[in-house]
Amino acid sequence: MKPVRAQSGFTLVEMIVALIVVSLLVTLVYGALRTGMRSWEASQEQVEKLNAMRIGWNFIHQTLGNARQVNDPDAEERSVLFYGENDRLGFVSDMPSHLGLGGRYLVEILPMKQAGETRLVFKRILFSDFEQLGQSAPYQEAILSDQLEALTFEYFGQKANDADGAWHADWLEQNVLPSLVRVTVEETSGSRWPVLVAQLRFSPNAQMEQSEELDLEQDQLQPEAL
Repeated sequence: MKPVRAQSGFTLVEMIVALIVVSLLVTLVYGALRTGMRSWEASQEQVEKLNAMRIGWNFIHQTLGNARQVNDPDAEERSVLFYGENDRLGFVSDMPSHLGLGGRYLVEILPMKQAGETRLVFKRILFSDFEQLGQSAPYQEAILSDQLEALTFEYFGQKANDADGAWHADWLEQNVLPSLVRVTVEETSGSRWPVLVAQLRFSPNAQMEQSEELDLEQDQLQPEAL
């Protein structure tokens, strides 16, 4: 008579323990993947915000740098077409042709309430259309920030009553452009744009300062008289 061999395999208890271990491993792996995905999504969102901030910052800086000295056709007294307030700004600028916007535009940078949120909006219109149609001319708009908390403009230059150049909270009904414009932007998330200080290179004040600096540099380069 042959001896009966013991049957090989897993017992029910071993199967249950194995399933529990596998379930724990799957849970741990899924949790790690989930955490990694959230981290990646958060970093991508931050990168997108920084890119949007950089694009908006560079666009404002370049547009302000190209501001033009143009007389205001609607002003009773002779003044430059530059409306500089503490929280909004309008001026004439040469827009870059590589963006498909070549030409001289009247632009505005201001906060606007849209869809229950305050946004930083850039408005533009061809200056020739503005001259023909005035305030009824349709503007094109672009959103530079959709989470605007605070916006501040400051203007450096010499006004009629100033002995020297100084920073001002507004620049209205002046005969010349300011030489510098400082822009601070804060978003509702708490993040701040880097403080922007743009030099208006077509401003008579800026050109005078550059000329004085150039004359000073040339004087310093002249050889001393023997």
